[in-house]
Amino acid sequence: MANANATKVAGLLNKLATGAVVLGTVSSLAQASLYTVDGGEKAVLFDRLRGVLDETSSEGMHFLVRAHHPFRTHVLSLFPPASTRRVRRLPIILCRATSPPR
Repeated sequence: MANANATKVAGLLNKLATGAVVLGTVSSLAQASLYTVDGGEKAVLFDRLRGVLDETSSEGMHFLVRAHHPFRTHVLSLFPPASTRRVRRLPIILCRATSPPR
């Protein structure tokens, strides 16, 4: 009798663990597919095959299914010399995407 209950509990815990792994995987993939565009900004989408797309995303939260592409991005932030009272100091951010040779 005790052995049967232990088997049922073990089966239930096994199903619970499997469900937790599946739920964690699905939620991780969903989180990786969401991106947010801040207020007053627009997002430009970059596709590896077509380059920069003509469409833009307005502010808010968007869903994008991403495919794994073997490329890296390099970000370079440049800060101009000190600003004056009338001229603001704005940083310049450059982003370069590189891919390995085929």
